[in-house]
Amino acid sequence: AGNLGPSITRIITVSDSTPVMLNSLRINTSNNNPAYAKTGDIIAVTLIANQPISNANTSIQNMAVNNTIQGNTLYANYTVQNSQQGNLTFEITAYFDSSLPLTVSESNLNSSIFIDTEKPKITLIGHSNITTP
Repeated sequence: AGNLGPSITRIITVSDSTPVMLNSLRINTSNNNPAYAKTGDIIAVTLIANQPISNANTSIQNMAVNNTIQGNTLYANYTVQNSQQGNLTFEITAYFDSSLPLTVSESNLNSSIFIDTEKPKITLIGHSNITTP
């Protein structure tokens, strides 16, 4: 009656042994030819992991871009800027509550998008009598 026993505290640690894995990585361009992008085209990156993503850092063409994260899926969009030329570069580092981060870049892909913002050039050879209006 009114006697309290000693207080017992028990700490239980639960660890997630499931390694983080990349389920899917999709890269699309708004260009009609999916292998190319030009000034103003939008490049969309979708990364799907096997665990919920808590945060991420994404850069496309060496520029930081905003992410949208919904559960296991990360979305990022980038609008191609003028004067960029060459293969698409990107890096995504996704962070998870219970695991080490996962970093993915263009070096993980077998194919990529070529960014072509240069205007076509025509060189005429051998005709000295061509006049321009």
